Amino acid sequence: MWTRRSTRVRPFNDEAKWRSCGAHVRILADIIAALGIVLGIIEIIEAAIWGPLWNLAGAIILIIICALVIIADRTERSILYLPYLILTAIGILVYLGLGIALLVFGIILPDDYVQKFAGYTNPTNSARIYALVLMGVIFIFVLIALWCWYIVFKAYKFMKNVIEYNKKAIAPRPPTPSQHSTPLQTREPSPYSQGPLSVRMPPRVWVP
Repeated sequence: MWTRRSTRVRPFNDEAKWRSCGAHVRILADIIAALGIVLGIIEIIEAAIWGPLWNLAGAIILIIICALVIIADRTERSILYLPYLILTAIGILVYLGLGIALLVFGIILPDDYVQKFAGYTNPTNSARIYALVLMGVIFIFVLIALWCWYIVFKAYKFMKNVIEYNKKAIAPRPPTPSQHSTPLQTREPSPYSQGPLSVRMPPRVWVP
């Protein structure tokens, strides 16, 4: 159904800045989006079986923005990359803030936080280890999300600055008035000449 319409304008530019890990950023963005859709489907199944149901909203949003990335590549419209870029950037900031909060908890160890580990042999150490390990996991997730965001952003820039720009450059433009040559007006033959004239002249009126 969807095909790349820009095969005439070199859709897969071989410049190094449009490639990463040996592949073009458009292909990588499609792979990232496909994996995001699979992850969203898994989250929907988990939320439907084990809950909580509010996870369904995040999973549906993830599927939608990843689907838009694939549609953006197929229809070659850079604007469709923006929902993924905007919402993913917000999610990265949220998780980054959570990771920093866990780091602070692991260093300061507030009493309310330590009390949650009262059942352990050493609640203080358990609370610190839990906070630091979870912080490390979140930071790894943030790094992966940043790389994905960067690849999709490069695909957006390629689509906007190369594909759409080249399409505008090769699009037929209406000729300007200066490009029109003024057509010679056909003229009616004069009753006072032996042949047709090339310019229409008003008939002569003889005044006695």
